[in-house]
Amino acid sequence: MGERLRFGATYFHNDIKNLINANATFTSLENVGQATTQGVETFISVAVTDRFKVRGDYTYTDAVDDTTGLELLRRPKHKASVTASWLPTDRLSFSATALYVGSQVDGNRSFSIQRLEADPYFVVNLAANYDAGKGVMLFVRIDNVFDERYENPTGFQRPGFGVFGGASFTWGPTSPQRSEANDKTQLTRAEKETTK
Repeated sequence: MGERLRFGATYFHNDIKNLINANATFTSLENVGQATTQGVETFISVAVTDRFKVRGDYTYTDAVDDTTGLELLRRPKHKASVTASWLPTDRLSFSATALYVGSQVDGNRSFSIQRLEADPYFVVNLAANYDAGKGVMLFVRIDNVFDERYENPTGFQRPGFGVFGGASFTWGPTSPQRSEANDKTQLTRAEKETTK
């Protein structure tokens, strides 16, 4: 389809020996022993037009402590995102990212409850960039558009709705390739911030 459609899948399997985790009180590290993580990462990317693109990603992870047979902490089984990017002009770009993180096993903040089911969450982020020329890039970002209240990890509230803006400056000669790479970096910044 003229390279307008791309998709792929990767299977992964890790047999881990001597896995090191924090102990229940987070005062020291301990050796968990053997663990297995396996799953699949998939994506599909569609260039609807030369200026409008959509990409979806999904990851399934099965992570088990082989000593106890229990799920490893803080490893969601399901994680998915959809990102749409639009360049109405050569200087202006917009992006929107929706991220879903499924439920996972965690402990409460003090770990007096060492295993509980953490709630899934869904957040949407928006971003816009404008190349003002002469090395000046203006940007604005809206995080957590719907003011989702969620904790990651459990017991630690994540920021709610937020608006950020600013400018970046580049000195020296710039090339079209360099400008295009900067646009791509700016477009994916919101998604990277979300997944940290």
